[in-house]
Amino acid sequence: MNDQTLSSSTDSDNLRRWRCPGCHTIVQVPSEEPDPDLCAVCEEKIRTTQEFRKNIAGVSRGISFVYYGLYLIVASILVGMLGGGLAGGMVASGSSAGVGLGIIVIFLVGAMIFLGTICGFAGRIMCLEVPDGFVGKRAIYGAVAFDLASLAITLTGWSTQLPPVADLLYSLMGIAATILFLVFLKRVAQHINDQKSEQRAGNVLKIGVGIFVVIILSAFLPPLLLIAGVLLLVGFVMYIRLLISLRESLRTA
Repeated sequence: MNDQTLSSSTDSDNLRRWRCPGCHTIVQVPSEEPDPDLCAVCEEKIRTTQEFRKNIAGVSRGISFVYYGLYLIVASILVGMLGGGLAGGMVASGSSAGVGLGIIVIFLVGAMIFLGTICGFAGRIMCLEVPDGFVGKRAIYGAVAFDLASLAITLTGWSTQLPPVADLLYSLMGIAATILFLVFLKRVAQHINDQKSEQRAGNVLKIGVGIFVVIILSAFLPPLLLIAGVLLLVGFVMYIRLLISLRESLRTA
């Protein structure tokens, strides 16, 4: 039974390691092909892996956009806190310039949140470049679908008075989109054998599901929103770390 080791641990395009013949798995091949006589499942797995590696730049770029979008939103919160505090202090001291500064801060914060949201949405769309056979493709399509549904609620709210339940739906759709994106990231980590990022994705995924459940329950027990806030903060930090580590792994894959 053949089982050859990777011919290069640094060049992932120069693989080897196989086994299969009907089907004891392990796979990974080319390394100047011949030998393999694989079952249909393993053939499909190799084809998908090769296509994924061709499209890996698009996925890496998409994850980078999501990462930068998050940083823009964090920066907008800091600008709002610092700028708002400064403007409020100026108004309290009798300076009319505080009003003008407050308007500028509001505009700047709104623009940063908008750009951050668009950046994250664009990043997820870029991740759609993965090949058809990739197991995480349904998850990224689902994430983008929920993003579009959230966007539809936002745009409708600009022109129509929506019922209070729309806010809850908007929050749940945003969390659902993030959960599905985390499923996608976990699949990507599995595909490139990045165990650290895979574990991180699993941990953030658990927190995301917890937030989703707590927000639903908070409709009946509002104090639970405090727990959701704590989970959100912890999950956000872990999410940033996941994006950083997976982005670096994709660059060297």
